[in-house]
Amino acid sequence: MTTLLAEDTRRPAARKWSVRYALALIALVQAGLGFGTLFLAAGAHADMAGMPGMTYPVQPGFAGVSWNLALGAGLLCVALYPRLAGIWLPFYCGLTVVLGVASASDLFRGLPITGRISTHALSVTGLVLLLVVYRRRNAEVATGSADAHHHLRMGDGLW
Repeated sequence: MTTLLAEDTRRPAARKWSVRYALALIALVQAGLGFGTLFLAAGAHADMAGMPGMTYPVQPGFAGVSWNLALGAGLLCVALYPRLAGIWLPFYCGLTVVLGVASASDLFRGLPITGRISTHALSVTGLVLLLVVYRRRNAEVATGSADAHHHLRMGDGLW
């Protein structure tokens, strides 16, 4: 009886949580970029506000804010509920590929992209961590580890 109780109350290894903590940190930084752009003065991001051929330079800035907030929220949800990684991975991977292609195109055309490259590197880091969370979650469920069964019983996530 004591063995069964001890088995259910043990904490997951810190190694398992370290990737989720790192993913949560990336999520908060990503959302922080969105909030920072939203609440900073317009002059602070004037170089990032307009895109070639755009009539209204404010719209791309708000689009970037909403993307950063959405990506941060999604990554934070996966950090809290790892079973959502399989749902979020295709979307986030597709977005990161599009960002990479757009950055490469801008780089080859000689456009200044140093500020955007740092945020895109953040997205790539988030993608790698998201993939690690996804693979670890699938490995736990496939091997039938006690932690995976405990989380399935306890309702690891809302879905």
